[in-house]
Amino acid sequence: IGQLRPVAATGLRLAGIAEKLPEQIDANYSAVILNVFAKKEVFDAVGFETVESIAEKFTRCMTAEMEYELASGFCGLLINHPEAPWSAESYQRLRFLAVEHKNPQENTYNITSCDDPQNKSCQCLRDNVLNSIRGYAFRTIAETLWKCPEKVADWKIVLEHGLQDPHPSVRYAVIDALAAVSRVDKPFACKGYWKIFAVAVVAMLVV
Repeated sequence: IGQLRPVAATGLRLAGIAEKLPEQIDANYSAVILNVFAKKEVFDAVGFETVESIAEKFTRCMTAEMEYELASGFCGLLINHPEAPWSAESYQRLRFLAVEHKNPQENTYNITSCDDPQNKSCQCLRDNVLNSIRGYAFRTIAETLWKCPEKVADWKIVLEHGLQDPHPSVRYAVIDALAAVSRVDKPFACKGYWKIFAVAVVAMLVV
């Protein structure tokens, strides 16, 4: 460890501590650990298998009410390393967060602006993508598909759920995933774009 850069050495020490911790600890602590592991230098020093094992331990009891910090930390870990050989279990956790997590609640926004009181602008939707769990999960799926287009078939059912999500910022996140899908399956992507457009038109008519 003494020959490693300070960040990598700290990451290795943290991994040693994390492996000894119980599964159920304060979500803020486990989230900090995942956030540190997301850094490339730490990720490379600790090693993929150890990182995934620790992430799996802290997120094993995943629920729709999982603490925001921990769910966000898990998404951040995967989005920063989309090329890593994540297991089917890790991807299943990501699917669960994208479809089942309660955040964001309908008609609520984590990021707002006095210049956009109705929260209808693209900027508002974009800001809320990474500041909500379902939105962050779909943005992570998008990054996975950009890096690994051969995985498109594995994510189509989840993307269909995203197209019907009641929150516009989550549907906005799906747009980027559809852009990645369009490289290998244009018909599916085009149908998805049309569904999002149709929902947006209905929303404008209601307003």
